[in-house]
Amino acid sequence: MDIKITFDSEAAEILKNKKAANEAILLDLDDGVGMFSKVGQCSLDTSFRILLVEKDIDFKSDYSVEIDSNIDPIYIKASSDYIFTENITFRVRPNSQTLQMSSSAGLIDGTVNVEHIKKEEV
Repeated sequence: MDIKITFDSEAAEILKNKKAANEAILLDLDDGVGMFSKVGQCSLDTSFRILLVEKDIDFKSDYSVEIDSNIDPIYIKASSDYIFTENITFRVRPNSQTLQMSSSAGLIDGTVNVEHIKKEEV
């Protein structure tokens, strides 16, 4: 995949402070597909989450596509790669600690939360 994900300096700092050394970064389209999905129905909303997943969890069966970023590799589901046709940028949402996800076409998701996934939760 020939795109890149960039975190601006403030977003990168937030993510680096939350991420442990033994965690991988997943960018999850919460669409009801995949081992970490919370959605059980079809939705018209595009909802993304950044999941910080312990590396000893076998997440690559669902999150098999690797995208370069300015922090660490980011893994996405192959079923959601159609969304990633342009470079993606994350910025901190003004007046909050959540992230905004955008491309050159505009805002993709205005509230991207960061969640930890521990092995005992899977």
